[in-house]
Amino acid sequence: MLKTAGGVLQQKLGRPLYLKASKNIKYLNLLIPEEGKEVCFNFSNFSEVENGCKAQVVIADEASVYTKMSLTYSYEPL
Repeated sequence: MLKTAGGVLQQKLGRPLYLKASKNIKYLNLLIPEEGKEVCFNFSNFSEVENGCKAQVVIADEASVYTKMSLTYSYEPL
């Protein structure tokens, strides 16, 4: 989930991102890939910080919230 969220944000911004910090990761429900559920990655509180960005991410579908997390990325390799 963590890596996928980064990939989605990277694609959205059109630039490489390198995970710098993660906190407040909450896994609220089990997401089983074999069930084929479609989920949405909702990014909120997005902000640019020195040489990177921060965002809160909620991974959910219409019925359930699966994961909530706060992520900080660098635009340069660490």
